[in-house]
Amino acid sequence: MAAPGWGGKGGKCGTGTGMPMGFGQQMWQNAAPEVRAKMDERAKLNIDLRAELRKDIPNKAKARDIQEKIQKLNREIETAQFEEILKDPSKFKTQARGPRHEISPENRAMMDEIRKLHSEIRAEIGKEVPDKAKIRDLHAKIRKIKNDREDARLEEMLKNPEAFRNSQGYGKGYRKAPVQQ
Repeated sequence: MAAPGWGGKGGKCGTGTGMPMGFGQQMWQNAAPEVRAKMDERAKLNIDLRAELRKDIPNKAKARDIQEKIQKLNREIETAQFEEILKDPSKFKTQARGPRHEISPENRAMMDEIRKLHSEIRAEIGKEVPDKAKIRDLHAKIRKIKNDREDARLEEMLKNPEAFRNSQGYGKGYRKAPVQQ
């Protein structure tokens, strides 16, 4: 059986008739080169942030600085994608959803607010002549809510880094896994 996104065309490697690639990969492929560069930089910064938080005593100032850079790149990437949608509303599609996790009441309220703002954006984009200023304002509100959530999560990680040490990446037990030879 071929791996996702890799078809078995006559024993040759490469993309083929296998499973379609994930949303993030497709988004990266369809992005402009300058947006791709920002996505790559953001990925490297996320690795740096995880490495900093995995230290026994993380440098909080450095972690906050990295988080601020990530948020700035998130805003720039999202704004570029958003402006692309404003140029051609036919590109606006709902995104695939990943696995469900338990959500706190505060996060649920923020997510509900984001959902409400997204529906307002969809309604405005669906109009014959959308009000781009209103759409940009709604988008700015969504970005502020997301930034607040990210800041709160980072502060929670900084309070108790041990609880988040292996939360992303290799998962539980990675450090204690036997080395395969």
